[in-house]
Amino acid sequence: MRNENDQLIKDNEVLQDQLLLNQNLMEQLENEMESKFDKFNKEIELAKQRENKLMFFIYVLKEEKKCPVSEVFEEYIKPIETSRFTSDHLADYKKILKKIQR
Repeated sequence: MRNENDQLIKDNEVLQDQLLLNQNLMEQLENEMESKFDKFNKEIELAKQRENKLMFFIYVLKEEKKCPVSEVFEEYIKPIETSRFTSDHLADYKKILKKIQR
């Protein structure tokens, strides 16, 4: 009986150690996920600000500089599928413009 109790105590200690390790690992993973989530949110906010700035730029071109923005949009931009762009925009822009101009 004593040996059984000793074994149960040892097993309990091992399980508690494993639980503590798992809790620490979970906490590390949660911290890492929170950090990535914060970074993602900052990137989204930056993208929104860039979009706002670009829209204002287009507005200034159209209203102040009298550029034919609407016509350019209809001819060059509207027919393009949005999903054709990657993060390497310059390369995409060159390829798509060449294809449109053909």
